Amino acid sequence: MRKLDKYLKPGEELWQVYKRHGLTYFLWWIIGCLLVLGAFFFLWPLFRIGGWGVLIFLVLFFVGAGIIIRTVRLWNGNLLLLTNQRVIDISRSGLFGETVSEMPFYDIQDISWARKGFWAAIWRYGTVQLVSAGGAVRLLFPNLIKPADIAAQIAGLKDKARGLASEPKTNPLVTSQERAEIIKEVFKQKR
Repeated sequence: MRKLDKYLKPGEELWQVYKRHGLTYFLWWIIGCLLVLGAFFFLWPLFRIGGWGVLIFLVLFFVGAGIIIRTVRLWNGNLLLLTNQRVIDISRSGLFGETVSEMPFYDIQDISWARKGFWAAIWRYGTVQLVSAGGAVRLLFPNLIKPADIAAQIAGLKDKARGLASEPKTNPLVTSQERAEIIKEVFKQKR
């Protein structure tokens, strides 16, 4: 979890980390594995061809390994973080692209989730959507496992934060320690 500390503000605690369902990358896992295994399956016939065979082997192996590495990086890099203050969306696109979006709990106006398609119904994954006050910002978290539970958890945290916040910053009557205890209670209720 140390890698995720760079996304947190001072005094902020990381409560929960969600990532996409691994089966949503199924096709990429299969393609990468088939290329790597195919390279080794045809290793002897390819090496008998000579230089061109070695080149074909290396291309198959490195393309397959690259697909697997990219898929693992995307799977581990597209995250939904719940902290004691806000929701953070980390979206990766490719090996080097990264977009980080955040929404404080007190700014969440609407929470919805959707499950569309045959495989989503079978494997119980779906999309959670958060809309900010005024509808200016929408955060989409696609392909999360048990989206209804995640939406309910965020709704509980939103309600607690709204009850504690008299204005967008903080309520001077409630200390950060008390706020952390209330958030811990919400997480215990959801488990």
